[in-house]
Amino acid sequence: MNSKKKSRLYVIDDDRHFIYGLDKGLKINNYCDEVAFFDDPMDALKEIEENIQKNESIPDFLFLDIKMPLIDGWEFLKRLKPLQEKCAKKIKIFMVSSSVQGSDMEKAMSYFEVENYLTKPLTREMIRHVFELN
Repeated sequence: MNSKKKSRLYVIDDDRHFIYGLDKGLKINNYCDEVAFFDDPMDALKEIEENIQKNESIPDFLFLDIKMPLIDGWEFLKRLKPLQEKCAKKIKIFMVSSSVQGSDMEKAMSYFEVENYLTKPLTREMIRHVFELN
């Protein structure tokens, strides 16, 4: 068992290929006790809000795609902020995108809540870095 293992990760992304690859990589390396995948960011927000209200565990890490059809990653961050303020635990958020535009990277890192910006496809080394150094 990995000594840096985290209990919970939420992945919010509508790219099925990305989710499939990430899920396999996480299972092989046994980084998480629990991984939840959401293709609808509103479902993730609802679950986080319900967990806060019930005083249940919220995710340790969140991988958040920028471009999604219902609400984008930026809107998700805006809606997550008041929820985060209701609990002492800080979710470590990693923006995940295929965009290599400097403006997206700069915008992501301007959010206090965002730990880092990761460019798809995620490599084994990138995933290891997230979990072993955080």
